[in-house]
Amino acid sequence: MNIQRLAALVLLVLPGLSYAEECQLTLSQQVVDYHQMRRDNIISSQQSWNKMPEKEINVSVYCPEKQQMATLVQGASGQKGRFQFGQNGGVAIKVSNMTLDGKSYNVGKTTDQVNLTPENDNGASLYIHSNEAIIAVENGQVPSGQQMNFTVTIFPVLNDSAFSHISDQTTLESDLSWTVIKK
Repeated sequence: MNIQRLAALVLLVLPGLSYAEECQLTLSQQVVDYHQMRRDNIISSQQSWNKMPEKEINVSVYCPEKQQMATLVQGASGQKGRFQFGQNGGVAIKVSNMTLDGKSYNVGKTTDQVNLTPENDNGASLYIHSNEAIIAVENGQVPSGQQMNFTVTIFPVLNDSAFSHISDQTTLESDLSWTVIKK
């Protein structure tokens, strides 16, 4: 009997100098390790894509001065805007529970790394792709603050082909880089 396993690892990398001057970015977990993924772990399937279990991490950004801020997420892009996860998979990233200085805000995103102009104001949560920055939004504007916190829900999706033609153990990785941008 040949048991096929996928070892899965999502690396949430903080570059050596991921601070915008004095601002600090902290992740509750820098490595999200799924250990082994098997067909038994599939939560749901649609059109040969299999959603695997979700994991959450908390992100905290602190700046000593009150200012507009964003958290830029970068990584290799895969299908449907997901982050690449091995050859036959992706990692979807959902952001929710946005607070700035203890006050709840809508979650927004931007590709404007200079002015932090919101692309949209999606409400309580949204999905992000590579090179998009996470921002707090109120009435179409980015408020200023010192402490930004939000929850990131990570879930891998694997194509059916990820479970076939593999060796006894195949390692899947996705490296994400998190950087503070301030205005």
